Amino acid sequence: MVAGWTMGRWIPVWLAGLAACGQADEPDVGSPPDPPTDTQPAPDPIVVTLAPVDHLLRASMALRGIRPSVADLEAVLADSTALTPIVRGYAETPEFLETIKDLHAEMLLIRSDTQPILSSEGPLVGVNPGRIYASMNGAALKLVEHLVATNRPYTEVVTADLMMANGILAAAYGVPFDGLNEEDWVVSRWVDGRPQSGILSDTALWLRFTSNGNNFHRGRANILAGTFLCEEFATRDITTDTSVDLSDPYEVAHLVSTNANCIACHQALDPLAANLWGFKDDLVPTAVDQAYRVYDCEGEAQDYCYPIRFYNPKNEDRYGDWLLPAPAYYGTPVDSFEHLGHLIAEDERFHQCTTRRFFAYLTENRMDDVPFDTVVRFNELFEASGFSAKELAIQVVLSEEFKTIHAENGGPAIWAGLQSIRPEQYGRTLADLTGFVFLVDPGCDGGCFGTTDVANNDLNGYRTMMGGIDGYQTTRPTHTPIPTKVLAMSRFAEEAAGYVVPRDFDEVDPALRHLLTLVERDTTDEAAIRAQLVALHYRVFGEPLTAGDPEVDESYALWTYGFETSGSAEEAWKLLLAAFFQDVRMMFY
Repeated sequence: MVAGWTMGRWIPVWLAGLAACGQADEPDVGSPPDPPTDTQPAPDPIVVTLAPVDHLLRASMALRGIRPSVADLEAVLADSTALTPIVRGYAETPEFLETIKDLHAEMLLIRSDTQPILSSEGPLVGVNPGRIYASMNGAALKLVEHLVATNRPYTEVVTADLMMANGILAAAYGVPFDGLNEEDWVVSRWVDGRPQSGILSDTALWLRFTSNGNNFHRGRANILAGTFLCEEFATRDITTDTSVDLSDPYEVAHLVSTNANCIACHQALDPLAANLWGFKDDLVPTAVDQAYRVYDCEGEAQDYCYPIRFYNPKNEDRYGDWLLPAPAYYGTPVDSFEHLGHLIAEDERFHQCTTRRFFAYLTENRMDDVPFDTVVRFNELFEASGFSAKELAIQVVLSEEFKTIHAENGGPAIWAGLQSIRPEQYGRTLADLTGFVFLVDPGCDGGCFGTTDVANNDLNGYRTMMGGIDGYQTTRPTHTPIPTKVLAMSRFAEEAAGYVVPRDFDEVDPALRHLLTLVERDTTDEAAIRAQLVALHYRVFGEPLTAGDPEVDESYALWTYGFETSGSAEEAWKLLLAAFFQDVRMMFY
């Protein structure tokens, strides 16, 4: 199919070039060629879209990271109009909220478990680093999840006057906590004097993006502009003035407001950065350990003992010490950090950036590749919905672009094409199909991090190997079948198959089993095996087949091989399911 498409697309260009090379004479320089006496009709548009049941599968994977149920498949097979209400129901599930967190983790780059973690000292003595990491880095994602789950306007992501905390985070930062147990996430508030501006106020965000040396929060301002407005200052064309002495912070502070080469960026960048002076420049994890063990939490070391003071209102005006401009937002004076959040929320660039991000994430396109016309169209729907993140996601997965596999000579300007399963989706898919979650405890050789889900962290490398990101070294996902992805999925698939088969057979009631509902541990009858294979093709791949279809023949041949080589029907099912779980139909959708 790919080769045919390539040839079909490029041969006409090649023929045109050949015809041009065969001309006997060239026109005189400066004289236009004679107009063609006849014109070729424009080729007909070629647009290949998914069938309704395949569209359902793709929508379910994009919104939830799991395959559609058999009941949903049958409903859409019987009536294609059932697809829309089913998809709308997907946006009300816990799995959709997990997808929302995955999207924002990619946006904020704060899932970074390979980086140093704050120490287990003071009130956190005995708490392993894994729980500290999950608490401190999870608060911003939990806030977004809370806002989407409660149908709040998405603009509150940067304006909400609340934050989310569990018991560990409460001890670390001294915020109120009224949960029943330490792991509960509850609505809370910052009480260290920092303004409440949704995820803009979150400590983990500014721990991830630090302000080093004499940067004066400019890097953080660039992150604000790039992440929330899709207008990163670092992408602007500038002329470097080599006469500037960058080693003198006072000279630099003066020149950014007087030198023409500097003003182009800094007239907007520095006032935006001035909003962030209340936050500490950085917080090195070892500083917590030293504050307790070396300085006994006295003097300035108090800020680095729990509850940590990462924000200090006394520092909000320190930009003036360096002759830097007052807080502003692209020319509009800002009187508080809350005001900044509201200015961002009201900015059309924030709305369009959000639309671009959701569309790119759900269709696995690069944000820069999404056409402006596409952004405008979906942004109108987003604004009309009252800035509903759920509605925006629904509109994307129901769109023509989302269900298009390929287009030529017309059709959508951008389309989803073939989707590659993300590591988080793969983990949720196998958990849904088999009940298996790939948990590993590296022990204290790994820093006593505790038990980890390998599909959702990088301590064991699976997430990055499967095309995900680690927030630091790898900041963009890979949506192609790289070798490490195939290898990691192979190991994952074998573990899941080995887990589900004996447990299904141990369950007496077939209705309570995950996959093997039509056979028993000692079943070898071909008709029964084929019936089970038909059910598996339907449940795992969304393929409605019959017992005599070629695909079932191939699956039966694999099962037979496993049975003949092992002498065990149970081992044959493990082999069969391990193959299914790493099949190309699982890797792509």
